[in-house]
Amino acid sequence: MQEYKVNLDEMTGKMVLDALIKIKNEQEEYMNRLTKTLNYNALVLDKETRKASAKQRVRSEEYLLGILMQHQKDWSMEEQLNTTRKFAESDNCEAAKKLLKNYNKSMPLAPQFAALMDQKNATAQFMTEKAPKAVKVVTEKTAAKMFLQLVSSFDRVRHTAERLTKAPSAGLVSRHKRAVALFLQVVRSFDHGRA
Repeated sequence: MQEYKVNLDEMTGKMVLDALIKIKNEQEEYMNRLTKTLNYNALVLDKETRKASAKQRVRSEEYLLGILMQHQKDWSMEEQLNTTRKFAESDNCEAAKKLLKNYNKSMPLAPQFAALMDQKNATAQFMTEKAPKAVKVVTEKTAAKMFLQLVSSFDRVRHTAERLTKAPSAGLVSRHKRAVALFLQVVRSFDHGRA
């Protein structure tokens, strides 16, 4: 952001107005760039957090499967269930929760959990194959939204340009001069009061 030093006594009302408009436009441009940067960084952070969470869920499920497979012959059903409950509660493992709701008491939990994970992976693969159509719809909606924003920004620029091209009337210039003079009197009286 640039710093401006001006002598207000030498400025006309139009000059003051032009300077204020320029400062306001630079502030808006700076805030827009800052907003875009923050939004982009928030999206990147959200994406990375989701990836890490998904990877952690997969690792928790695989770890639970490994424990259940290792102890399927030497643990009782109650011990297998307790371990599965711990994963379902502490790691928020959805597959473990699903297993607890629908398990067969006559079989060890390891093969049941493996079948559940295979079913989940098959469903995920099926959804991934169908995803391009969904992505296309989202992309089209995003493009339409961006187009509307572009049209709106063109409209704002056109409106601002029209406003700036209109020459101020003599009455407006004299009002601006009076406002600047009044402002300078207030500033000077404030400076004298401090001294």
